Amino acid sequence: MIEKTIYSFTLKARSPLSFGSLESEIDMDLINTDTKIKVSGNSIGGALREYLEGNAVDKKEIILAYMGGVAEQEDSEDAQDEESQPKEKFIESSIYISDGELNPASVEEKEGTSINSETGTATKHQKYKFKYFPRGTKLTFTIECDVENGKPVGKNIEITFDELVKGWAAGFHKGEIRLGREKSNGFGLLNVVSLEKKVFSFNDVEAIEEYIFHRKEKQFEEVDLAFLPDTNEINSTIAFTLSGSFPYGVYQAFYDKSLSKEKATVTGLQQVDDQYYIPATSIKGLLRHEVSLLLQQISGSEDKVNAKCGELFGDTNQQGKLRFTDVFLENSERIRIEREAKDSSTLPIYIKIDRLTGGALNNKLKHQNEVIGESKIEIELRDEGVPLEDNPYVFPLVYVLRRIGSGKVPIGGRTVIGLGEFHAHKTIINNKGEKLEIPNLTDRKELDDRVVNQPLEYLVDKPDVLQLLEKSFKSFERWVNDETQTV
Repeated sequence: MIEKTIYSFTLKARSPLSFGSLESEIDMDLINTDTKIKVSGNSIGGALREYLEGNAVDKKEIILAYMGGVAEQEDSEDAQDEESQPKEKFIESSIYISDGELNPASVEEKEGTSINSETGTATKHQKYKFKYFPRGTKLTFTIECDVENGKPVGKNIEITFDELVKGWAAGFHKGEIRLGREKSNGFGLLNVVSLEKKVFSFNDVEAIEEYIFHRKEKQFEEVDLAFLPDTNEINSTIAFTLSGSFPYGVYQAFYDKSLSKEKATVTGLQQVDDQYYIPATSIKGLLRHEVSLLLQQISGSEDKVNAKCGELFGDTNQQGKLRFTDVFLENSERIRIEREAKDSSTLPIYIKIDRLTGGALNNKLKHQNEVIGESKIEIELRDEGVPLEDNPYVFPLVYVLRRIGSGKVPIGGRTVIGLGEFHAHKTIINNKGEKLEIPNLTDRKELDDRVVNQPLEYLVDKPDVLQLLEKSFKSFERWVNDETQTV
């Protein structure tokens, strides 16, 4: 019996959503009407296909059966002229994905700074803005398929349409399916609010007429979401975490709208919902810079450094292995300076110096909002099925994170005066539920004597950590020297 099965997804954004490109004012993935803004079905379908392609050893047959595409044509034994045979054939999609409706479609604007990969600092005059949909935005779309015995008509495959849809729902729920751009910087995360289903049977004339004339009147039925995994379940990523604080304050040169009542222009960290945060792009740029320095020490080849950084962090030709999120400050406080004049600002004030004369420039006082607080730096590395110690990307990440957590690599701006120093006592790796804690050193003397000169000897009391770092370094070294295939 042939049936048409239609599923309706309602998703809620738990991180900002962004579509289109930075270079264009027109968001190519959005469809604007007089009353609604919609995400194109092609954009949603692309994310669903990408998830299937990266979520199993071999799902090519399933992808082609449901979503179509180009398949290789088998050679015919009877063919006399090989060149006359088509080597590829196009298979039509068995499913239809509607455009997704955004509600409410309120648009906000985010400011970012381009990070120089060579210096690890913000590039001058390279701030940019882009529009996005905030957390809480709902996205609704449908997926439908004509099925026979639960599978696409005429297709003999293992997975039913119901199983496929539930797999996609689980992918959204675990954060493995993200929509839009800036996905490596924490955007595009959505939770499944509801999943509904309705079925039309085509077993007789009355059923066909019911579908043709009254299909819009038929109500969807709620699907029980008990099949969704626990939100604490580890997805297909290796998570790296640094939990610590900025004891001396952290600063970035964004216009601070919250202090607009000050007499002078004030710059500082960005805020969302009255909470300070450091953009994911800043953390990504900082790590890329530090990893590139490490690569230069091992390879000495600029071309190889660029190629390996592109593989790990992504570039214009490929998607990277890492995902970053904005770093929010908890229990934050502004640094205040007590002054005699009651009407003067209590914010830190700096005098801009003329580089030619060495004297102070007239009317060039800079007012800054420097913030202390606690933060958690979280990075996800895509797990592709190899043991932790054989993954060449583990060592450089641990190396850089430990340097950040030990205060050796500051975050943000004005670091030459001591801002941005981050203290975290340990780097935590969460690999499919198994946690490994690697201690960081925050004492200045220990940093100089042990991290720089004897980076591993102090771990003799943690043989599991020492063994992991030694083996992962060898995997990293082989990867840099192209002695093994990339993961």
